[in-house]
Amino acid sequence: MVKAPRLLGATALAASLLVPGASWACPACAGNPDGGITRYLLIGLMVVSPYLAATVVIRLIRKGEAAMRASEDASVHAD
Repeated sequence: MVKAPRLLGATALAASLLVPGASWACPACAGNPDGGITRYLLIGLMVVSPYLAATVVIRLIRKGEAAMRASEDASVHAD
């Protein structure tokens, strides 16, 4: 059960290390004339990231609730 959050954290760390310019840039910095499509990609990522984070948190909460219900049902049926 602990492997999924560790894998997610390791993936985020690897992505931020492999793409350091994009992970530290903001739309104002990317708005330079030589920025090209990068500006639009960063703005899109900033808009989408809260939705992705909320999706991950909701899935983790639902998974935890399901596990708790399963353990409660198992203990009730064991009696």
